[in-house]
Amino acid sequence: MQEVVEFLLNEVNNGLEISDATYGAAFIEAARYKDTSMVEFLLAAGVDVQSRDSRGNTALHIACSDLRLDLAKLLLDSGACPNSHNIHKECPLINVCDTSFEFFENPEEDQIEMVRLLLKYGADVNGHDGVDDSPLYHSTPLIEATRMSHYPIVKLLLQEGADPNDVGLAQRSALMQSASTGHVRIARMLLSHGAQINYRRHRKWDHSWDDSWETALQIAQEASRDPDDDPMVEMLLSNGAVLPINSLPVEQCDIP
Repeated sequence: MQEVVEFLLNEVNNGLEISDATYGAAFIEAARYKDTSMVEFLLAAGVDVQSRDSRGNTALHIACSDLRLDLAKLLLDSGACPNSHNIHKECPLINVCDTSFEFFENPEEDQIEMVRLLLKYGADVNGHDGVDDSPLYHSTPLIEATRMSHYPIVKLLLQEGADPNDVGLAQRSALMQSASTGHVRIARMLLSHGAQINYRRHRKWDHSWDDSWETALQIAQEASRDPDDDPMVEMLLSNGAVLPINSLPVEQCDIP
């Protein structure tokens, strides 16, 4: 690939006009094929570090999806924006938080380091993964890390100021996500950082015909095979969760 780009650059010096898109495409492919030296070469040649592929992914999106810390740092040092969205409304931080890297060599360590790196360079710890009005695309790094049961990342995000009560347009809190997955340790941590235990969400967000409400406790009970002997249900009840939710007075509900 380097020979091709060097040829193009030589032709440019000889008067041939080549579009920025051509260099951008080569840059994205270099990132995709993990060719760090080619990425460096193109950056030195003046390629736009924010070049995108057909799905709106920047080279930083690709580096984060591959847990390439060296490449991500190179791109960030070169001015890559850590809060760019692709056409699916995803930013690099949420890409890292909502992905399972179980087949990678050091997935947990590299995943945490990638989150630290992005936050160091200005990634929005409370950034939403959507910019339109569709609830489908509105989540946060904390909600996604909780959904994937990434305990160390949840811990780090909370330490860095993630809001445990940001529910996005989908109105589903991180505590609700932990109740759904049954990860008691994450739920305890969220509560220790001020998560509202009796926040209630209208189910019409998922089913237009359903006029009932739900809380983390109700979600935990429905997700459990034995609600009367379930660690998540017991923990929530011991921390003040209340049922029945549909007759719960509004003044007893924590509503952000």
